[in-house]
Amino acid sequence: MENRTKIKIKDAFDSILRADYLSIDRIKDLSQLSGYYVDPFNTTSSILQKQDNFISGRRGTGKTTALMKGYFECLKTLQKGKNSEYFYSNKILPLYIDLSNCNDLFEKNNLSLLEIHFVL
Repeated sequence: MENRTKIKIKDAFDSILRADYLSIDRIKDLSQLSGYYVDPFNTTSSILQKQDNFISGRRGTGKTTALMKGYFECLKTLQKGKNSEYFYSNKILPLYIDLSNCNDLFEKNNLSLLEIHFVL
């Protein structure tokens, strides 16, 4: 097998291992994720509807991966030349707030910190 092909296969498996380590600002990684993502339970459509959603599941079942796929679909609506599988002419601005980094918000009961975490 050609070395270049081996590197591509390794990169694909490395990116599959932990979607929660993907950075939301690395479009190439999100695009790669979108390319191999399989959604047998139509989770992405559920995430992208206008109503509030609650996602639950055991560790490793793909919750973060589904969120990243949905985030990327929203980003595609803002890029010229990209077509989203879920949106047609609407422009959708995705917001991703990682509450695991907001512990001080809940410890101090200080809602003024919400703005700081929202901007971050």
